[in-house]
Amino acid sequence: MDSIDNALGGLVAWVKLHPGTALAITIALHVLAILITTLWTNRITSLSARHKRLFRGTTGSDLEAQVMKTIESAQESEARIESLSKAVQRIDSSFIQGFRKTGFARYDAVPGQGGMQSFSIALLDDANSGLILTVITGRAESRTYCKPVVNGISNMMLSDEEKLVIASATLPAQQGLASSSA
Repeated sequence: MDSIDNALGGLVAWVKLHPGTALAITIALHVLAILITTLWTNRITSLSARHKRLFRGTTGSDLEAQVMKTIESAQESEARIESLSKAVQRIDSSFIQGFRKTGFARYDAVPGQGGMQSFSIALLDDANSGLILTVITGRAESRTYCKPVVNGISNMMLSDEEKLVIASATLPAQQGLASSSA
């Protein structure tokens, strides 16, 4: 107890020697306490208002129903996402089966009459199946032919240019354009 009495005695002596400074320090501490109290009061009021908005018009059972409704909605969303994911996979797999290989050749099928206006194009999938579209153009007429291709082979008779576009489409190093001057 003597050490506390000594400390208080020293403080009292200092205050007697410096009453203005002691008063200024006391006022500053009170202002600081008022500011801290005001800040915490505003914070508590804000949290209270948010709490009231959150639970406005609800009871415990209403809140439970709202949580259950939110969970059901999330589960429905997950099911919908799964369904969409499967649909995307189906689309991807069908795209793989689409025409991904092409071969093209432009040529003069009727020398001196068409002027390199005839062409053949092969449109094949990954299994080298699809079709060949051939357009033969002359001076007075034009004819169009479409021939099936299965595994790189057609059951119909093919011209040299049509064979060339199949080869162009099926060989990766040559895929794309081919030319001929038949």
